[in-house]
Amino acid sequence: MEGPIGDQRSKAVMRYLDRLKKSVRRGASLSLANAPKLHLGILEGLNHAIEVRGQDGAVYVSDLAEIFKQPLPAISRGLRTLEQDGLAQRQTDSNDRRRTLVRITPKGEESRLICESRLNDYITGIMDDLGEEFCQQFAKDAETLLQAIERQNEKLLAEKEKMP
Repeated sequence: MEGPIGDQRSKAVMRYLDRLKKSVRRGASLSLANAPKLHLGILEGLNHAIEVRGQDGAVYVSDLAEIFKQPLPAISRGLRTLEQDGLAQRQTDSNDRRRTLVRITPKGEESRLICESRLNDYITGIMDDLGEEFCQQFAKDAETLLQAIERQNEKLLAEKEKMP
């Protein structure tokens, strides 16, 4: 929708999404206030990569770069941070000395699970406050919203690919 009404709706949605993002970040930060020192985003990403592409509890650094669409130096910086805190370790692949594997250490896994539990408690508290009926309807509405966003993204991608 174009014009003042469409602009107002767009601005209202953007303001809402910004408030939602800030509120969730603040709540997540508060729920993790006394948690072990952890770089949760990086460690969760590493855990996900191991689940998806890993073998024997480890994943190749090159796979991380591919999965996260990040250059190897950026991946290495993140891994170095995890290693300094004892949350992950790199090791040379014994089958191919040119490749490096990464795994989460026991300390990293313990810290990740503690933080995951606290975040789950935070979300559960929100859901309990909202009630079961609202949560069920929200799940349906959120899926509808996500599908609309993905359709719009596909349209924009198709338009971008047509550009010279």
